Amino acid sequence: MPGTVVGVASERDTLLLSLARSATTGERPAADLLALLDAHSVAGKQLHEGAGQLTLIISRENLHDEPRVRAALADRFGAAVTIADDLGAVSVIGAGINASFDNLRRGSAALEAAGIALHGMATSSFRITWMIPRVRLEDAVRTLHALFIS
Repeated sequence: MPGTVVGVASERDTLLLSLARSATTGERPAADLLALLDAHSVAGKQLHEGAGQLTLIISRENLHDEPRVRAALADRFGAAVTIADDLGAVSVIGAGINASFDNLRRGSAALEAAGIALHGMATSSFRITWMIPRVRLEDAVRTLHALFIS
């Protein structure tokens, strides 16, 4: 049935890179950031741009030579770039999962009721993903599994 959650997945080692658009980053900060990441062979998982900010989720496994990439980001963008590296991602999976916002609302409420801080969320036609503190990842998986699967 469309909208039914059929699984829960997680990813432990994710980074949330944020770039604030400011006068110090040039006229095309998003393009400049993506070019820098391409030059370092860094692939992103999710990209969101809007409200004066670009955010990108990166799997640490896709971040080769992390110290060099971090130095290049700092050199090019300074304080306009921040990297949160204490997050994990937890997702519920199912065809047509976002046919309504019910699954998103219920999952968010359950995570918050379990005391798990939400640092972002994204949806697609087959998944809803929440960015949460990495140390709470197992709790989040259990919470969402109990809500949607059990």
